[in-house]
Amino acid sequence: MMTSARRMSVNWVESLFLIISLVGVAAALSSTHWFGVWFGLELNLVGFMPLMAGSRSPSEMESCVKYFLSQGVGSGLLMFGALGGWVTGGSMEVTAPFMCMNLWGVLVVGLFLKLGVAPFHFWVAGAMSGVSWGVCFLLSSVQKAGPLFCLGYITTNKSILIWVGGLSALVGGVGGCFQTRMRPLLGYSSVSHMGWCLGAMGDSVACASYYFLWYLISVAGIFAILKEMEVYSMKAIFSSGLSGKWLLLSLMLLSLSGLPPFAIFFGKVSVILSVFYIAPGAVVPFLLGSGVSLYFYIKLIFTSWAIGGVSQQHVSVTSSSQSVSWFLSLCFLSSAVVLW
Repeated sequence: MMTSARRMSVNWVESLFLIISLVGVAAALSSTHWFGVWFGLELNLVGFMPLMAGSRSPSEMESCVKYFLSQGVGSGLLMFGALGGWVTGGSMEVTAPFMCMNLWGVLVVGLFLKLGVAPFHFWVAGAMSGVSWGVCFLLSSVQKAGPLFCLGYITTNKSILIWVGGLSALVGGVGGCFQTRMRPLLGYSSVSHMGWCLGAMGDSVACASYYFLWYLISVAGIFAILKEMEVYSMKAIFSSGLSGKWLLLSLMLLSLSGLPPFAIFFGKVSVILSVFYIAPGAVVPFLLGSGVSLYFYIKLIFTSWAIGGVSQQHVSVTSSSQSVSWFLSLCFLSSAVVLW
């Protein structure tokens, strides 16, 4: 009875901190002043840190320290740039132009660091490697929404968003090739997809929102399966005898890689077209990063199948045929919606 009451208390507290985190994101995105943006992002950080700490294990605490330090430095740069722009004769309005471009650069670097895009991505894989799957999902999605869409306030010199996005897409793809564990690999995948979101942001906030939405749907399914099974490698899923889960997860990973006919493929095509008209040279790192990402996803799937299949005499996929059929139908439907 005491254990049940304690568990309910913990769940209630976690829900409260999650609400605080979401309110922080909403406050940052709805603010018209850089101080309000900074306050919202800090409120989001305060609400998320207890969730990230989890059971206070050494690996979780290490991830908390890495994440807190990177976010703290990013917040400091953001506030320094905003206050500096105001002191030098500018305004705290998010849409107001900066009188000093150096201070504008400091502010943008702070947002890049909080978002975790290259070359400020050093904390992403390390922060994700020691936390639970639920926290990994929040770290890959909700925690990226605030800094990402705050970069949409940049109305001048959008080419910097595109070039940083191309670099992130390439670095995320190359970094994922050297990962053997799922959590750091999905961390580098997050770096890559945030790069694509920045490329879409160079066109419009709406384009970035569509891409981020399909990315959110894809990673939600992946993390839901991994959280349900509590495994940390594709080989472990296949070797466990639950080959149906392995097949469904493989399809979701292919969707995340941008392979046609999945919806993210059409999102990447729209980003490439918009980037080509703004900065044609930036198309190259986007294409290279996409190709490398597709390579390591396919390599991960087929390697786990080959290794896991050696130790398994019988593989039954009929139990998951309905789930796979529903997933493929959803992918085709989402592709049709994107094309429309």
